[in-house]
Parts: sequence; structure tokens; C-alpha cells
Amino acid sequence: MRTDRGYLNYENIIKLIKKDCIVFKLPHYSSSIYWFNNDNELINNEDKTLLITEFIQNELQHIKNLDELSDIKIHDFVADNYKKHQLYHGRYYPTYFIFHYIAQKILYKLDINIKIQPQPNTYIVKSSRLDDITLSNKKLLELQF
Repeated sequence: MRTDRGYLNYENIIKLIKKDCIVFKLPHYSSSIYWFNNDNELINNEDKTLLITEFIQNELQHIKNLDELSDIKIHDFVADNYKKHQLYHGRYYPTYFIFHYIAQKILYKLDINIKIQPQPNTYIVKSSRLDDITLSNKKLLELQF
């Protein structure tokens, strides 16, 4: 997708794909939406709600910017679900929920009318190898998981 990846960018890869293939462009969807941890800024700010709201809006705008590069848009899904399900294990690691959503959208675009039922398990939903969301961030962001 990006031009700073040497040979591994869209323009070079698309040249190698057979002409009759269906191609979907998907950026690496990253987000820090669960890692609002600027405690100093919170302590020194009277309107914590506004600060947190601005942080969330900036993260959602980041997703919207990535959507501009993508054939599968996820902004609305993230905005509607980030409080219900953990969508990221860390800034660079989307969880099962995002991959499931993208897979379902790809099937739809391929005109394959199959509804894949989400089946997250403990390993998929929670991985001890990656960043945990702090309890304070869960409370500040009003997360439901």
C-alpha cells in the first residue's frame, strides 16, 4: 500500500497478479484507541471528558484516513463496536473481530452469500503476549468488555 516499503507496495504487487484476479486493497489498520494513558494531562485538565472525547475522535479519524486507501471500510464498524469488543491487542494488532468483519465484507463483495458466525475463543479475544488495556483506561473509555 505504501511507497516506502521498497518492492512490497501496491504498484509492484499489482503487476504480478493475473489480470482476471479480483484485487482488494486493505491497509494495515492500526489504532491506539484503548491506550489513552496520558495521566499527567488528565490530572492537569479540568475537562477530562472533552480530552478523552478528542482522543477517541482522533483515533477514529485515523481509521477513516486508512479507509480512504481501502476497498473495505471499517470506520463505522470500529466506531460502533470499540466499546463492546476489544478490537485491538496493541496499536498494530487488530483482533479477531476486525478480521471477521473484513472477511464478511470480502465475501459480500465476491457475491458469496454466506454469513460466518463469529466464534471468538479465549485465545483470540485475549492474548497475554500483547499489551493489556489498563483498568483506568477501561473506566475512562467506558469499555463494556
